[in-house]
Amino acid sequence: MFSVKKITLIFFILLFVSASAQHKHKGRRKEGPLFHSPIGIETHLVPSDSLFTCFISFKVAFDNLVFVKDRSQFKSGISLSIEIQKEGKTVDRVIKKSSVLVDDYDLTTNKDLFLQDVAWIVLPEGEYTFNPLASLENTDIDAKLKPLSVIIDSSQLSFPITVHKEKIVFNNNKVYTLSNSENSIPYSINQYDLLIPVFDQSINSIDVEIFQRGKIKIKKTIAEYEELNIKLDSYDGQVVIVDDKEYPKVRLFKIDYVNQKLDEGMSRITIAMNDRTEEYHVPVLWYNKPKSLRDPESAIEMLNLIGKSEQADSLLDEPDEEYYHVLYDYWKKYDNDTTTAFNEVFAEYYSRIDYANKNYKSLSGGPGSESDRGMVYIRYGKPDSTKRSYNEKYNIIEIWDYKSLGLKIYFSDKTGTGDFVRIK
Repeated sequence: MFSVKKITLIFFILLFVSASAQHKHKGRRKEGPLFHSPIGIETHLVPSDSLFTCFISFKVAFDNLVFVKDRSQFKSGISLSIEIQKEGKTVDRVIKKSSVLVDDYDLTTNKDLFLQDVAWIVLPEGEYTFNPLASLENTDIDAKLKPLSVIIDSSQLSFPITVHKEKIVFNNNKVYTLSNSENSIPYSINQYDLLIPVFDQSINSIDVEIFQRGKIKIKKTIAEYEELNIKLDSYDGQVVIVDDKEYPKVRLFKIDYVNQKLDEGMSRITIAMNDRTEEYHVPVLWYNKPKSLRDPESAIEMLNLIGKSEQADSLLDEPDEEYYHVLYDYWKKYDNDTTTAFNEVFAEYYSRIDYANKNYKSLSGGPGSESDRGMVYIRYGKPDSTKRSYNEKYNIIEIWDYKSLGLKIYFSDKTGTGDFVRIK
């Protein structure tokens, strides 16, 4: 993990070092920046004779829920209704209600904590459309979510599942917890494994290749596996894989730390076993991605905030559809930890822009990132301490003290509108 001091030093270097740009279970998506839904849903299939159990798990961050006080705690929840259609006709419906209680109000706005749960339904082979409707507890809000295309094909032998690297204890056994991220692989500093459940007990090894942007990122033969009767269940606010004798036995082949070498964007996973090959198109999604990165052109222009106008102009000379890729590649040269694909410096820079836009906007308008305080925050991060003083002319003086850098910065607001100007 990067320390604040280390990231600040890298930003300081960026001010002076010139750099140029380097030039359904199935289905494709256009490559480029991908975004997750406020309420994420993913599906997993487990076959049993001519029928399949379709597990439907969902995940919503606390900051997207509405909490109300319930005695000494705070309560919220969600009701998820999924209409299942085949050939345009409704064939079934799944309803799942889930709630959560927290003790600390500050947790209710946490974007890194989640309400998670799982439902399931048994369906025959076929092509289905799942139409989800989410109702938020404590509100009158009903939100239609994006329909899901689910293909149940008895000829498929595997369905990849992304799980957290570390297992948890459930009923005295260590079990996997799903990343539960819309059937994606998280682009993250955290570690995730990819499980490949194979339902044919005659298969003893598999060959896996993962491609991104025309390159093989992972290629390996896996000959070790775990066996269990796979079922998805909810436990302690997470979705877990448990061993349940009522479900069929599978062989779980695993790719350790699958996201270590994967960049954000689409990936293509091919799995070869015996005389056949299966292919999956799986997005690598950046959860809690800074808002300032959602518009690649604007994100490139934000290099001007650290004096990189020449580099920004160079990147903007590229075709529009390549903006995000060239920006992504530009920041790679400042990534000191090349053992992982996740670039902490890239993430930190745009997270600081988000913070500045939210906290340093004045009453007179204008982006907070372009204010004097905003630009200092983007360059040096959060100060170790801040002080305010007032003089007889109603002039507000704010002092930011970066003790670790031996730096004090003074701002003045003479209008009382939040327009702090750097004076020293």
